[in-house]
Amino acid sequence: MRCLSLLGRNYGEAAAVDVYGPALYGPPAISGHNNYYLWGPRGHDGSVVIVVGGDAVQYAKQYQSIERVGELNSPYAQRYETDIPIYVLRGRRIAFVWPRFKHYE
Repeated sequence: MRCLSLLGRNYGEAAAVDVYGPALYGPPAISGHNNYYLWGPRGHDGSVVIVVGGDAVQYAKQYQSIERVGELNSPYAQRYETDIPIYVLRGRRIAFVWPRFKHYE
């Protein structure tokens, strides 16, 4: 099992990691959004997760350590896709259950 996961909250974030990540030696992204869910957790165990955006209060319920390490900014992104925090989550409090990540929209 891989201990580091790059979690995309939607397929666009996950795809960006999969396209640009290999040049930086990053692992494949995981996401529960649309068809990414069908590919599963790709060997990740969820013990350390890098996630873009989301709710730090909700993450605190699931992880012992939440560290804001930066933010996503791009002059080419939609307004709703900029100024988004990037978190590193460590010490999972509850079991990593892949079906809970599933969301189709």
